[in-house]
Amino acid sequence: MALKSDQTTIDGIKIRTVQLRPRAGGKLQAKLLRLLAPALASFKGITAEKFDELMASDLSDFAPALSALASGLTDDLFDTLLRETFATTKAIAPGNGDGKTWTELNGDLETIDLTFEGNTMAMYQAMMFVWKVNFGDFSGGVFSKLRSGKQTAAVAEKTPTTESEST
Repeated sequence: MALKSDQTTIDGIKIRTVQLRPRAGGKLQAKLLRLLAPALASFKGITAEKFDELMASDLSDFAPALSALASGLTDDLFDTLLRETFATTKAIAPGNGDGKTWTELNGDLETIDLTFEGNTMAMYQAMMFVWKVNFGDFSGGVFSKLRSGKQTAAVAEKTPTTESEST
C-alpha cells in the first residue's frame, strides 16, 4: 500500500506532506498520545454536547486540561514534535525562499521557523494537517476513545517501544 499524501494552503502558506513510514509514524503518535492523554483524561465522561458547551464557555473551564498539557510539553519535546511532524513535509511560504519553489522542511527547525515566521497559528494548523494525514481524523479512532476516557490510563503508561504501529 502506498503512503498517503495531501496538500493544503494555510494562511497563504502551501503545505504538501507525505505520510510518515509506519515506524516513524508510530513513534510520533506515541509521543502525541503520551502528551495528550493526561489532558484528555480531564474530559472523561463528557458527552459530545457537553464538550461543545465547554468549547463555547470561558477558557477557565479548560484550566485542568491546559495545565496537564503544559506540564508535559517541554521545550525539547516541542522541538522533537516539530522535527518529526514536518519530516516529510514541503512548503511554499512568502517569507521563505522565492515564494514559488517548494522548500523541504525535513524537520529542520531553522527552515520551519523561516516558513512560519510571524504566523505561529499557521504552524499549529499545519501540524494538525500533517497529523490528520498521518493518523486520520482526530475525532475518530484512538483520539475519540481518549476523549471519552477509554484507554487513557493504558496509553499514558506505554513506552515509545511498545507504541510502534501506525493507524
